[in-house]
Amino acid sequence: MFCEQAENIMPTEEEPSRKWRMIDVVVLAIAAAIVIALMLPLLNDVRGPARRSQCAVNTGHLARAAIQYELRSKQLPGYVNDFGWFTGTTDPAEPAGPENSHRPGDKKLGSWAVPLLAFLDEQPTYETWSSETLPLLVQREGQFHFTQSAAPNLSTMQCPESKNFSSKRGSNSYIANTGMHPLSPGTHDPNSFLRSMQVCN
Repeated sequence: MFCEQAENIMPTEEEPSRKWRMIDVVVLAIAAAIVIALMLPLLNDVRGPARRSQCAVNTGHLARAAIQYELRSKQLPGYVNDFGWFTGTTDPAEPAGPENSHRPGDKKLGSWAVPLLAFLDEQPTYETWSSETLPLLVQREGQFHFTQSAAPNLSTMQCPESKNFSSKRGSNSYIANTGMHPLSPGTHDPNSFLRSMQVCN
C-alpha cells in the first residue's frame, strides 16, 4: 500500500528545466542596480576619512613650518612678504623664445605661504622667490603669468577634499590669519582694526 502511493507521487517522466525569460533578466538587473546604488555611498564614506586625514596632515605640516619660521625669524609670515627684486633675464625652467620674456626690475612680493616653503621641503620653489636671478613672471601673449618654478601645484598646499582648482599653477586650499593690514608709517587711525580686517578679508 505504501509502495503504490510512493509510485504515484513520483513523476514518471523528467520535468523540463526552467528557461530564463526576458522578464527574469530585467528583474535581476534591476536588483543588481539597486544593490550597487546602495553600496556607492558606503564607498565614498570609506574614501572621505582618508581625504580628510590628508588635509589634517597637510595642516600639521603648515603649522610646523610656521613654528620653524617663527623660531628662526622671531615673527610669523605676514600678509605680504618682501623677497627683493628680480635682476636677471631668463628662467632656465621656461622655454626660450620671443613669446616668453621677463621684465628685469620686478619686485618679488609673496603671501604667507612663500616663507614656509623652505620648511616644507620645497627649497627649489623657495629659491625661485628668494633669488634675485630667477624671475617670478613670464610674459605670454601680452599678459604676465607666474613661471612654472615660481608657482607649482604642491601637494602640501592642496587638500584632496577641495573639489575644484581654477588655477593651473599655485593652487592653494588653505588660508591663514596673517594679522592686521599695516598702516602707513606715522599715521594714527582709531578705526585701523576695522579697516585692516576689511582689507585683509
